[in-house]
Amino acid sequence: MKNIYQFAAWIGSEIDGINDEKFMAAAWILYAWMRREVIDCIPLPEFPATVSGSTKKGRSVAVIYQPEEHFFTLRSSVFESGIRDTVEAEIKPYRHSLLLAVRETAFLREPGSKVKPVPRSPVFVRQLIDEVGLNDGLRLSTEPQHISTHKVSKLIGLLCAEDRRLPVVLISQAKNPALGQNGYLVDGWKLAAALVDSAHVMVIDWDATYELSRIVEDEWSCFGGAVRIYWPSSILNQMTPTNIRSTQLKPLKGIFTPANLKRSWKKRFTCKASRRSLIGTGLAFGFT
Repeated sequence: MKNIYQFAAWIGSEIDGINDEKFMAAAWILYAWMRREVIDCIPLPEFPATVSGSTKKGRSVAVIYQPEEHFFTLRSSVFESGIRDTVEAEIKPYRHSLLLAVRETAFLREPGSKVKPVPRSPVFVRQLIDEVGLNDGLRLSTEPQHISTHKVSKLIGLLCAEDRRLPVVLISQAKNPALGQNGYLVDGWKLAAALVDSAHVMVIDWDATYELSRIVEDEWSCFGGAVRIYWPSSILNQMTPTNIRSTQLKPLKGIFTPANLKRSWKKRFTCKASRRSLIGTGLAFGFT
């Protein structure tokens, strides 16, 4: 069995809490996806309801829907071309908010079968982001967050958040604005749109990188046109903005040239989107 995609985030905004309207909207998006993509003959549920069904074509689904308890869980399984693809999604109250957890796994039942090479999130994840809103201490967005000097402290707070589940991809501006697009060697808009269901993408001004380096030291900063991934469960998550400078930080895990960026990205990020792959120190991609 192989994890293709794994994701967890809060439903709504940071201040929504357990919101009846957001729960209903999210649950029905999941249910509609199941009926559209897996088995269209499944009836609409009563309240509460447990619904299950299967077909002779290797498709099966099961749903538990308990709106009074703000609980919804879905499991779908599709067997095609020697591969059983299973999608699991659950909404439940957790820490006074609504938590969404999603996992997609593939089980190779026949020799020679291959899992799809570029894992993508189930369609409903992006629909939830667009129509209901998801957050991880910061709302997920198809647009990059812009970090200026006065926003560096907010960036540090997010990097140090213990409950952050998603990586932060920070794109720094080069000193020479003639490079790339106004000094940015990576298109933050395209990257944010591509990774909206996997990471927070941010672009930081050249001047703001000095403030970032002053707080976290050069070992954990990002500047000069480099792109850096700050993984969850890294040493930064064990600190607070007030004591981060007094702690000796681990050095960079690796510096990569543009030729290695795509290969390293696929290896460490896209194709290993499970929680395990999100543990470790930050990576910096340096451009020469």
